[in-house]
Amino acid sequence: MTNEKEKRIFAKNLQKYMDIADVDRNQLSKDTGIKYPTICEWLNLRKYPRIDKIEMLANYFGVQKSDLIEDHDEAVSKTVQIPVLGSVPAGTPVEAVQDIISYEEIPEKWQRNGEYFALKISGSSMFPAICDGDIAIVKKTDEVKNGDTVIAMVNGYEATCKRYKKMGDSMMLLPNNQDYDPMLFSKSDIKNLPVKILGRVVELRRKF
Repeated sequence: MTNEKEKRIFAKNLQKYMDIADVDRNQLSKDTGIKYPTICEWLNLRKYPRIDKIEMLANYFGVQKSDLIEDHDEAVSKTVQIPVLGSVPAGTPVEAVQDIISYEEIPEKWQRNGEYFALKISGSSMFPAICDGDIAIVKKTDEVKNGDTVIAMVNGYEATCKRYKKMGDSMMLLPNNQDYDPMLFSKSDIKNLPVKILGRVVELRRKF
């Protein structure tokens, strides 16, 4: 029988990765097919998931099963440094960018599941959730889903931070700030400009 400590650890880790992915209970239910009441029972420490559901959630968040069921606060986590880029000029691969302004630390285990970089946000198109000067921790990937906050490259411009929305063969990049207009790209635009997703924002850091 699962004890209360295991339920608490799982609930804490699940909420952590929901926050990182910027999904609420409703969205998690829609994306995974897991019933909304079941997610509530997990987060409220009433039930503990079966192993197949843990594996499903680990795949969804792009983490290891152990990231969801182990208490990482009780262990000393190793960290690695990733570069903070001031900009990503059009046509330049992320790994080739020379405009490194500082470094940030991330858990070493994150890199088992992919590559990461950080980008200093410029401008207010994502205000109030993301502010000018914030540091976005980005997982390099072009596999994203609706609602994800992404770093995208539109040829002729530096990388931009927006919310992603797929509409058939088209793509929208949506600002949070209503003073800015959404950016709509057709299938032809995506191919010919081109428009490229560089990565998904997994964490924000703000200096005070």
